[in-house]
Amino acid sequence: MTFHTHSFSDWPFADPPNTVSYSTALVARQGYPVLRVSHDWEGDWQFLDATTERPGECVLLCMGCVFERDPSLREVASLPIGWSAARPAPGADWQCWEMEPWDDEEESSSSC
Repeated sequence: MTFHTHSFSDWPFADPPNTVSYSTALVARQGYPVLRVSHDWEGDWQFLDATTERPGECVLLCMGCVFERDPSLREVASLPIGWSAARPAPGADWQCWEMEPWDDEEESSSSC
């Protein structure tokens, strides 16, 4: 990840745009849509595709780059630490759930 800046007049996340996040190579390099978002227990953000349960190569992206590619992610910007969200396709409603502290299993779910 190279140094660069973003300027958004309507930045929806509490973390700044230059915050490092995790993604998959398919999202970062091939333009796959973000269909799963996790704000993990360590406070890190993950923006993932839905091609597999094992997403493969991890790529670091600043949150500003992810949001710039998909402004609809504002819908999950208030996702609390320890929660995940998923949608079946771009534009679909997000379903959110609280993760167990030790894994990604569902504890309770609701619409975002």
